[in-house]
Amino acid sequence: MNLRDICLEQITREEIEQLHRLWYPTNMKHCVLNPFRILTPFNSSSYIHLLEDFVYTQYSDRVSVNNKGKWFKYYTRKMCQADLVEAVQIAQSDCYGQGHLELGFIPERFGEPIKIKFAEIGGLIWGYDLLFPMEYSYLFSWASQPILRLPDCRGVWDGRVSPA
Repeated sequence: MNLRDICLEQITREEIEQLHRLWYPTNMKHCVLNPFRILTPFNSSSYIHLLEDFVYTQYSDRVSVNNKGKWFKYYTRKMCQADLVEAVQIAQSDCYGQGHLELGFIPERFGEPIKIKFAEIGGLIWGYDLLFPMEYSYLFSWASQPILRLPDCRGVWDGRVSPA
């Protein structure tokens, strides 16, 4: 798992609002951000593989899973095998299969996190929503050079798989 494997494409505010509606029943709140489409999201065939890969990834910081409306957080520096198994069980038991798992990366010791939300689609787990501070844009791949004017960046996947 490498953040550089995620390829992003800059889009308009209207386009990200349309993508947001694919995943969420409510309209996107007005916020100041640079909008992007996720062209190549993280995906995995199982929660255990996804989380095992994440725990040993550079900059990994936190796994958050939602259990019936309550978020449980596991910090990778303190995570043991039992925590990993518990996080997997919570994620698998979620009845919605969307937005119930969030992985957090922190590239700088006191920096803001990069957050990726996941959803189950067609037997795979996909990273469909991405939020990160502008200063971490160098960690991702880009379809074309982005123009970053705002402090935060948000990427949303359109649900289509791009050819590799």
